[in-house]
Amino acid sequence: MTITVSSDYKTSKGSLNNIIDGNRTSYWGAQDAQTAGKSITFSFSGPVTFKGMTAVSGSANGTQILKGTLLQVSRDGSSWKDVGSFDGQLTSMISGINEHRVIAVRILWNSGNNKRLAFYEAGLDYSEEYAYRKVDGIWIPIQAAYRKRAAGWVETKDLSDIQNENLIERGTE
Repeated sequence: MTITVSSDYKTSKGSLNNIIDGNRTSYWGAQDAQTAGKSITFSFSGPVTFKGMTAVSGSANGTQILKGTLLQVSRDGSSWKDVGSFDGQLTSMISGINEHRVIAVRILWNSGNNKRLAFYEAGLDYSEEYAYRKVDGIWIPIQAAYRKRAAGWVETKDLSDIQNENLIERGTE
């Protein structure tokens, strides 16, 4: 997974990877205030089923929290769908989402709160999808998968079988 921020969002402290390092004492700090249009994007290496996010932000005095933000998902990296918003708490959770073929998740500020952000941890709840492959920049469903058996390569077109197997061990068509 890679993390990027919009070009107008500058770092004051820490690495962006602190947001997903599993350590709630390290954080990424913004240099400037949270304002409409700024964003933090989490990009996956392949399609996932996205289920939700828990975000830990804020300073000891209760400021510098995620506030005025939308949680969005994208299947193509350019069009976005709103799936929730953060409530301005030190720990905020958005769950119950079941979006398939997601390649990126974004936190987008739709309003400002004149506070810089201290973002400690983002727990993204997702599962990888193995029944897609990228062709000419577009993710398409795998039509069939093959597995090596004693008698040779055996083909399956059963989607659940394809999703439950490790595609690295076989070819795709």
